[in-house]
Amino acid sequence: MSLLDDSNDDDNDTIAGIAPTPFRPKLSYYEPTPFRPKLSYHERHIEKEQQDDELLSSNSKKYESATADNLEIDTLLAKELNQMSFQQRESINEEIHGINVDQKYLDVIEETPELLKDSLCKLNEELETLRPTASAFNRSQQLHGSNETDTYINTEKFRMMFLRCELFDCGKAASRMCAFVDLVHDLYGDIALKRRAYLTDLDDSIEGNIMRAGYTQVLPGRDRSGRRIFVHIAFNSTNEYSTQSRLRIFIYCLLSLLEDVETQKKGIVAIFWHQNVSILDDIFTRRQANSRIHCFPLRCGATHFCVIPSSATDNSSATTIAKAAIMEKSAKVLKTLYALVLSANHRSRFRFHTGSAVECLYALQTFGIPSDQVPVVPSTGEVILKNHLKWLELCKLKDDNLQMYGRIWEFDRHRQIIECPSHSDILFGRGRSIMNHPGNAVLRNLVTLQLEEYCNVPSNKQATTLTWEVVRILKDKYGARFLKEETTESNGLGWIEVSNETARLKVRVAFRDKRTKLSKTTNANTNTAGTNTNTNTNMNMSMNTSETTSSTTKTKRKVETPATSPPSLQISSFHAQQQQQADSSTFVFLGMADDTGKRQRCQS
Repeated sequence: MSLLDDSNDDDNDTIAGIAPTPFRPKLSYYEPTPFRPKLSYHERHIEKEQQDDELLSSNSKKYESATADNLEIDTLLAKELNQMSFQQRESINEEIHGINVDQKYLDVIEETPELLKDSLCKLNEELETLRPTASAFNRSQQLHGSNETDTYINTEKFRMMFLRCELFDCGKAASRMCAFVDLVHDLYGDIALKRRAYLTDLDDSIEGNIMRAGYTQVLPGRDRSGRRIFVHIAFNSTNEYSTQSRLRIFIYCLLSLLEDVETQKKGIVAIFWHQNVSILDDIFTRRQANSRIHCFPLRCGATHFCVIPSSATDNSSATTIAKAAIMEKSAKVLKTLYALVLSANHRSRFRFHTGSAVECLYALQTFGIPSDQVPVVPSTGEVILKNHLKWLELCKLKDDNLQMYGRIWEFDRHRQIIECPSHSDILFGRGRSIMNHPGNAVLRNLVTLQLEEYCNVPSNKQATTLTWEVVRILKDKYGARFLKEETTESNGLGWIEVSNETARLKVRVAFRDKRTKLSKTTNANTNTAGTNTNTNTNMNMSMNTSETTSSTTKTKRKVETPATSPPSLQISSFHAQQQQQADSSTFVFLGMADDTGKRQRCQS
C-alpha cells in the first residue's frame, strides 16, 4: 500500500472505528524562501518598535475591561468580609499580621496522646470509606498494603500533616489526603505512592534549572510570629514550564517545609513577586496551577502579591510608555485573577501590593515580614541566591540519606537536626545575625536582670545554682532550645540541640561577658571624669602661671618706678597667687573672684 494513498487510510480508519483524519496537503521542503534584503541596524530597530506597538495594541484590547474587573473583585472582597462577624474579621486580621498565632492553635487544639491516637483511628476509617472513589489511594493500598514500612502514605507522620491542617477534623482531613495523593500520582506516577519526591525526580533541564535559578525559594528565617516564608518570583517563562512543572516544584518545596511540626501548626506565609517580567504571557498556566494547590496539607496564614509595574520617565519612548500603561492594567488583571482562583477562605487572607520595589518591601514589613529576607535586589529585580543554594545543598543531603539509609540523617538517630531555628531558640556562634536572634535577646535581658544577684553571690556553688535556674526559666517559661551548628552530617547547614551542661556554660559565659562589659563601661566613665578633671586642672594652672608672670612683671615695673600702690596690696596678691597654684579644683575660679574683690577694696 502506498504511503500517499489517502483513500485506503480513510477506509482502514473507518473499519477500525476511528474517525478519518482530514486531508492535509504535503509541504515541499525545497520551496525557496523569499528574498529579504539585509536591513541596517536603524531599520531593524524601527521594525522591532513597530512589532512591539502591534503586540501592545492587541494586549490593550484584550484587557480594556481591567478597571471594571478590578472594581468587581473589590466589591466581592468587601462583600465576603461583611458577611463575617466582627470577631472573625479581627481574628483573620491578626493572623495576617502574625499576632497570637501560637495561642490561636492552642485555644482550638490541645495535642494529647489520646487525641492523636483517636484521630488517627478515625482518619483510617474515613479513608476506608473514601477508598472506592479515591483511585490513587486505593492503588497505593493495593500495591504496598497497609504496612507503614512499604509506603509513606500510611505513616503517622504523613497523616498528621492533614490532621493538623484541618484542625483534627477527620472527614475533611481524609478528603484532602485523597485529593493530594491523586495529585502526586498524576505528577510522578506510581513512585509517588511509595515515597515522597526527591530532587532527582524533577526534570533537570527545565525544573532543575528553575530551582537552581532561585525563582522558588524557602527563606531561612521566619516572620514575627515564627511562620516560615515561601517566595515565588515570577519570570519570563516559556511553554516548557507547564502546569505540571510548577506543581512538582511547589510540592517539593512545601513538603520540605512541612517536615517542621511548628510549621504544620502555624502554617506559612506566601509571597508572589512580579518585577521586570511579561506577566501576561502565562496567565492560563498560572491559573491552572493555582487551582490545584488547595489539596496541599498546610494552612496559608497570609498570601501577599507584590506587583512592580514598569515606570515610564519623561524622556521615555512611546513604546516604553505604552508598556508601562499595559503593565499597570495587567497588575489589576492579576489582582482579579488570583483573587478569583483562591477560595473564599483564602481570599480573606489575600493582600495585594503595587508600587515600587521599596514600597512593596515596606508594605511587607507592616505584616511582620523582614524586608532583608526577601531574596530580590529592589533596584534591579535580580534574584539573590546565597541562602537558596545552601538550602538546595541541605535538601540534596537529606534525599541521599533517605535513599541510602531510609532516614533523613545517617548518624543522629536520637537527636533531631533542625533546619530553621524558632524565635525562642538560643543560638551558639558569633556575628550580628546570632546576636539579633530573638532567643539570644531574651537571654541577654534575663542575664541583665539577674546580674546584680550573680555578682553578689558568695561562692561558686551558689553561682552555679543561679545559672541552672536561668536555664530552667528559659526552657520552661520561654520554650527555648540551646542550638549549635551541626557539622558532622550537615556541614554546618543545620542545627542541633546541646546538652544541659553546655547550655549552663552558655549562660555562665553570658553573665561573665555582661559583667566585663559593665566593668569596662564603669572604668571608661571614671577615666573620662578623671580626664576632664585633669584637663580643667591643667587649664587652671596655665591660667594661674600666666597671671603670676604678669603680676611679677608689674611688680618689677613698680620697683623701678615710684610706688603707686601700698605694699599690702603686693602681699595680698602674692598670697592669692600661692592659693591659686595650690588649688587643683574648679573652685579656684571662686577664690580668684574673692581675691580680686579684696584688691579692689584695698585700692579704693
